[in-house]
Amino acid sequence: MILDWSLVGLVLFAAFEFDHFLGYFLAVMALGPLQHAIGVMAHDGAHKRITKNAKLNDLLTIFFGLAPLIMPFKLYRDFHFGHHLHTGTEKDGELEFKRSLAPAWDLPLKKGQLLTTAIKDCLGLNLKEALKMGGALSQASFRDLLPIVLWWSAAVATLAWFGGLWILPLWFIASATSFWASFRMRMWAERANSAVM
Repeated sequence: MILDWSLVGLVLFAAFEFDHFLGYFLAVMALGPLQHAIGVMAHDGAHKRITKNAKLNDLLTIFFGLAPLIMPFKLYRDFHFGHHLHTGTEKDGELEFKRSLAPAWDLPLKKGQLLTTAIKDCLGLNLKEALKMGGALSQASFRDLLPIVLWWSAAVATLAWFGGLWILPLWFIASATSFWASFRMRMWAERANSAVM
């Protein structure tokens, strides 16, 4: 997590120093995969693998993993553990989500589909999928949403204090573009044996 967040800081510093459209574009393309890496670490935290101290594990997972990605901890853990409990069955929530967006997640892929889908993701043309996943926030309890509200309130206040509000559009544009491309590629790569025709 320290490495991931250090790289986020480095990317933002480089964009600030370069101060050009190309620099901001490259920052967006770099931030998405870093957001995905943070999400992978949060996944490990949901499995209680960051530290043996359960409360510390959950706090680190929330405040350095899921809250910056606007993902409620309990909602994510319940969904993800349900996926493990019912992997590949009709009760697998992950498969249900993918089926609801068919044919966007169908495997195997046709030739060229991997590249064209990645380009469309990076251009934000598959935003409806990300928004559908974001719609799950409505199922979260107030208690589960509170850490996200606190994290983002502190983040916005800190950025405003230091004149860094320009970071917010980069972060959220990356979430809707290069993060989504990284997320999809990882999901497809996990099923590489059946991914390409």
